[in-house]
Amino acid sequence: MQREDELKKIYTIERFLEMVFSSAISPATYRVLNFHVRKNYGKSIPHLIWEDPKKAYDVIVAIIGGGELQARVLRKVLESYLEEVLGHPINGELYEAVVRNDVEKVRQRLVELANEYMQVHLRRI
Repeated sequence: MQREDELKKIYTIERFLEMVFSSAISPATYRVLNFHVRKNYGKSIPHLIWEDPKKAYDVIVAIIGGGELQARVLRKVLESYLEEVLGHPINGELYEAVVRNDVEKVRQRLVELANEYMQVHLRRI
């Protein structure tokens, strides 16, 4: 039962990431990143984030190139989009948890953001 609950959360995170990347940047961005993560690490971005958030972050930064500057721009674009949609600041809490590799905090915060985003998205439909 615990594994099933975990898989549901990972799926929720995956849908959330697909939707956010598609709306904030482009539909292809997430697919391309996920393709490269799967090819090189044998698992999807959400699975890698679930297991090792810092590694997922480092992998994505390596794929997009440009190092920390490029990563900061990507983070700001995604944060700005989420803040606009959700109507409140994100405050970098998720990013700090990723950098510290605080697995439980990243999981908790991503699921919270995903659920909140889905609720807002459903109200807009």
